[in-house]
Amino acid sequence: MFKKNNVVSPESSVTERIVSWIIRRRVVLSIVFAIVIVGGISAGIAVTVVNSKNAARSDKFLPIREAYNQAKESDEKDYTSVLESLNSFIGNRSDYVDLEALYIRANILFEQKDFAGAYDDYDKIDSRTTATGLFKDIAIYSKAVCKEQLEQDDEAYGLYQKVWDDFGLSSPLSAQSLFALFRYSDKRGNKEDQIKWAKLIKENYPYSDYTKIVEPYIPNETTPSDGEESAASSTDMSEQS
Repeated sequence: MFKKNNVVSPESSVTERIVSWIIRRRVVLSIVFAIVIVGGISAGIAVTVVNSKNAARSDKFLPIREAYNQAKESDEKDYTSVLESLNSFIGNRSDYVDLEALYIRANILFEQKDFAGAYDDYDKIDSRTTATGLFKDIAIYSKAVCKEQLEQDDEAYGLYQKVWDDFGLSSPLSAQSLFALFRYSDKRGNKEDQIKWAKLIKENYPYSDYTKIVEPYIPNETTPSDGEESAASSTDMSEQS
């Protein structure tokens, strides 16, 4: 015969299973929680390390930026040492230091009238930045200016229009872009587009110098047409007689 206390009732079995499940669950949850904590700490450490490296690169880049500004303000405009230093910061990264290094090199090449080389660097900036990223509108506008210098008018026109289409009033370069589009339309003899760009300039930048230039090209919409003028003239003459 079995002793009573050795008999396991259904209730006890269920209870033990529940207790066992809870214990195992707690162990698993504890392990998961520990992994999350460790992962979070590791991620935090990784971010800290990356930020520290970026800060160190930024500190190293500061003298190059200063050297560039000094060379730009000097009469000699000797950028030789600056260009050599910039190359060590230009890779395939998209952080601020890389983008600024590309931007400075592009500006130097543009000043040296290497418009094709400058375009390539501005294009790299464009391709490495998001739609609203830093340098994006500057890169597209600068590409347009390079194309204009290279006398590739159609491509320049498209890039100027892209600045306006993508950024609108949010970019400080939109007014210049609209005026460039106005100039190109005049050059092409496209009066319809010329008036369109002139109206946009006046509407969005009413107090700018650009508006003073384009305003004479905007037709006075209240002025009667030739036919209306003739009809009005005939009416006046009949009334006088």
